[in-house]
Amino acid sequence: MKHCAILLTLAFLASTHAQTVRQIRVNDTPGPQGFLTLGGEFPGAKAELTLSDEAAKLDFDLTKGNYIGFVQPVILPKGTTTLTFKVKPTVPETRFFIRTSDSKQQQHMRRIAGFSKPNQWTTLQTDLSKFEASWGKNEKKVHWPITEIVIGIEINKAKTPIGSFELKDLEVTTTASVKELPNIILNNMSDRFGLLFYPDENPSFKYKLATREMGRSTKFDVTHTVKNWLGETFYTETQKATGEQNLYTCVLTPDKLKNQFGSFQIEITAQNPDDPNDRQSFSLWFGRLQGPNPKPCPFIGVGTHPGHGWGHGDLRLIDILSAAGIGNVRDEIHWGTVETKKGEYTVPQRGIDYVNKLNERGIRFNYCMTYDNKLYENPCDPHGFANFAAYMGNFFKDKNITFEIWNEAYNFHFGKRYPGVTDGYPNWVRKFVELSLEAKRAIRKVNPNADIAVCAEDVERSLIMQIELGIADDPRDIISFHPYCHGQPRPEREMFLKDNGTKIRQLCEKHGGAKRFIITEAGWTTYSGEMEYLAIAGGYPRSSYVHQAQYLIRMYLTAIASGVEYACQYDFKNDGSNRSYTEHNFGIVHQDYSPKPSLLAIAHLTRLLEDATFVENLAQDPRQFSLYHFKDKNKRDLVAAYVINGEKSFEFPCASDVKIIDLQGNPIKPTIKNGKLAITLTEIPVYIYGLDLNNISQHARLELIQKSSQTLIGDLITFQVNLTNRIGKTAEKATASYTFNPTPKEFKPITWDLTTNLPNKATFTTLLAAKLDAQNWSELNGKNVELIVTCDVDGITAESKLVFQPSMPIIANANAIIRKNNQLKIPITFNNTARRRGAIEIEPISEQIKNLKKASFELNGDECQVVYLNIEGNTIPDNPTLTLNAKLSSGWQHTFTSQLANAIIPKAPAKIPLAMKPATFSVPDNNPLPYNTNDLDAKAFVSQSQKGIILEIQVFDDNFFQPYSNQNTLWAGDSIQVSLTSEGSQNHLAIMAASVQGKPKLIVENKILNDVSHDGIAFNCKNLDKNTILYTVEIPWNVLPKLDGIVRLSALVNDNDGNGRKSYTQFHGGIGKDKNIAEFGTYSLE
Repeated sequence: MKHCAILLTLAFLASTHAQTVRQIRVNDTPGPQGFLTLGGEFPGAKAELTLSDEAAKLDFDLTKGNYIGFVQPVILPKGTTTLTFKVKPTVPETRFFIRTSDSKQQQHMRRIAGFSKPNQWTTLQTDLSKFEASWGKNEKKVHWPITEIVIGIEINKAKTPIGSFELKDLEVTTTASVKELPNIILNNMSDRFGLLFYPDENPSFKYKLATREMGRSTKFDVTHTVKNWLGETFYTETQKATGEQNLYTCVLTPDKLKNQFGSFQIEITAQNPDDPNDRQSFSLWFGRLQGPNPKPCPFIGVGTHPGHGWGHGDLRLIDILSAAGIGNVRDEIHWGTVETKKGEYTVPQRGIDYVNKLNERGIRFNYCMTYDNKLYENPCDPHGFANFAAYMGNFFKDKNITFEIWNEAYNFHFGKRYPGVTDGYPNWVRKFVELSLEAKRAIRKVNPNADIAVCAEDVERSLIMQIELGIADDPRDIISFHPYCHGQPRPEREMFLKDNGTKIRQLCEKHGGAKRFIITEAGWTTYSGEMEYLAIAGGYPRSSYVHQAQYLIRMYLTAIASGVEYACQYDFKNDGSNRSYTEHNFGIVHQDYSPKPSLLAIAHLTRLLEDATFVENLAQDPRQFSLYHFKDKNKRDLVAAYVINGEKSFEFPCASDVKIIDLQGNPIKPTIKNGKLAITLTEIPVYIYGLDLNNISQHARLELIQKSSQTLIGDLITFQVNLTNRIGKTAEKATASYTFNPTPKEFKPITWDLTTNLPNKATFTTLLAAKLDAQNWSELNGKNVELIVTCDVDGITAESKLVFQPSMPIIANANAIIRKNNQLKIPITFNNTARRRGAIEIEPISEQIKNLKKASFELNGDECQVVYLNIEGNTIPDNPTLTLNAKLSSGWQHTFTSQLANAIIPKAPAKIPLAMKPATFSVPDNNPLPYNTNDLDAKAFVSQSQKGIILEIQVFDDNFFQPYSNQNTLWAGDSIQVSLTSEGSQNHLAIMAASVQGKPKLIVENKILNDVSHDGIAFNCKNLDKNTILYTVEIPWNVLPKLDGIVRLSALVNDNDGNGRKSYTQFHGGIGKDKNIAEFGTYSLE
């Protein structure tokens, strides 16, 4: 019995401890901390919010509207019951309400019985576990935790609707554990803007410690932990503190930081020593600079936005720019904010102040002149924009400024405004070139010496087309471009930087002679969370803080080596607080302006490069590693060294005392063996002084440049071979050989003599030409092929590789039998990637279809062209096979084989199946996978009604997963995509659709007819069983152009099993890998 009594007592005590009732503050601060709501669903209410250390005051006018409220974000777990607070209204009979939001975004309403007396503090309370009304799914319960409390007043028509009330002392009663709702309140009180410290300053951080629990004073253990930018713990200290609203300061002396510079993270943690679950912490990034501000570095730039401070008159960000040595800033002052009445221009004063302050600090302003103006019938009106550009060119005539015309034209307005293709070039490219040319001339008329940048393009093919159409027709023009990394993170593999700009420079020589180049956007986002769809789309790769710093510095270094005048990182400050959203996390400083490691890496680079000059890249194989040689301001040789991918060990000869500095500016102890520096280089750049550059560079360097704009099977392709002699003497003889991997049929390696008597440091250039004859190269269509060139220079070997992808100049696709003009026909779609013109001969062969005849067609140069072969009679054979022998007058020929299906769309309820490709495709690599019906299976049918085209797609999926709902992400989850167009059109209607939380969600991605409402597109989804869903889309005739009896379409099913979009399967093609209407199927209407 005694043992039993003891056990019962222990059980009782444990139960009592678990259910301890606490009265605690809602806020982390003495006074309420929140924001105002005006009850937007009932427009008209007016109010102002004033916050003090003790109370919140709301002045309101409810002459219109229904209610106003004070919104307090919270996290209140289950076990929280009574909410108590004090109010002091000025209006008699003020009626208060409490509205809460829970973890499932459901809202619950409670009204306080009776009225509060005016001009005196009254204590009110409500039970949060109960409510009188709810919104959302209305499940009649609270889904804990509560995430938001709104304390407000409703209109009282019997009394004055104008007045105010004060609110304070928000408290709750709770039985939640301290792990769920800690007693500790720990607030960061550091007020140093930017958290950058100079060497003679000790970094210090203020914080306030208190307790939520009323009437309780507790002693806490407070720990300060400092980590470097690589996450290595540098320093830890613990001290005692009390929770009595005391202000504490953590001071970090140089010895605590091991006399290191760069970026650090401090974490401050407070913990109740009697209860380890009762703890709170916060962390901050800060930076320790190596010395005073350097001169602004002319090579280094960043992009800012008005929201980074200057848009509301806060110019403190310029102090951070100066501390980091930034020499260029890119930003915009919108056309629409300058010209608010047609023909009248006023530059916002805050924009003027920003430009002036930047120039005062020696920082160039890269003025991106954006975007459309709704005053004009065509918001992209070229004449209107040119007049605006001329005004701004004259207004800022005497400033240190680059005028950049527009930004990423396809992405911003031109792509959607100007669909279609003319003579092989998209209409949006033509229209953008027209606008740019007119704007350039207008600026130079008033400002002849203006620096003007054109293109601002993030897609290499678009950049090439703009140059080909003469956008940079003046040698004074500057080409701007955006080498974002897509699908891989290394800047050396992106446009312009991958070949030191050789290809683009050669193109400019042919089309206007522009010789100046700038990068105005490139960046790495430090987002977290699951956003795999970006990689699938060729989007931004996920980057850690370390990755962002290393790749950003590599981008700057490679840009300098490629002859780029300056490069601007995108963008200076995080643009939002969502860590799982890419666009919110590009910044080199956080939202509170505290630095990421990237900022300190830039600050170190600008100090090294102050008055420095670039000499050359000493690397023997720049595809594998980089050794960027600079002469610093003291004429010392500085080498920035890293490998492109992975790591590699080297031994470099030394000339003097070797000094190695890391990316953040801290010394690394060198390892010297037999007069050589033994070092393992990684992807993180290091800076090295003291190398023997005369001996380090004894090698032959081989560079390959593809001269042909396309590598088309059947054509002669050319490559430029540059051989540089760095062996330290004149080379008596140089020979070369080349081969391909994989090797085409009948090919044998070729060897030839390059040159003789090549002086030291001289470069020999020649051309290598190879015929990609169709007979031997057809099997390599669409595959990556390596050209491997090896040179022997007096016994020293150099090798270089270049990857290219041979492709067919024309692909003929036939998979359907349709009826057109009462005649059965086989539509043949030419995917004319080379945009060839002239005759193509087609010889059709089919055992099931008799009397097919040879035909000759004229290629019109369009990327997609449909022609027709006639079939005799009115009977459609069952699944006939068709072989097409295609020949061009150039001698190219190829054979295509396909199976044909009935593609005459009947009237509902009859329907026909869509042809399906017999594979799924992995993402992000788009490799074909075996079609696994246990994972994903789909069938699709098409019919027509009086209203329009009806598509039914039935999907079996072993695991449905669709957490997304917006245009940027819907296709990342389980969903369908459908595209339709008319015969001859180069544009298409594109829609995405999915079942989101059991409800149909449809998004129109791309329109054919911009002036037509697309609200009439009907979409429904129906669960046939737990693994099968039926999507039905009905597209009205009026959202499509006149079809003339022919419709071209494609459909795709996305698969996401909860770990990112992993695959898709498609009906026809042209959606998944490339947006290519040439791969759409052709159908006729019954």
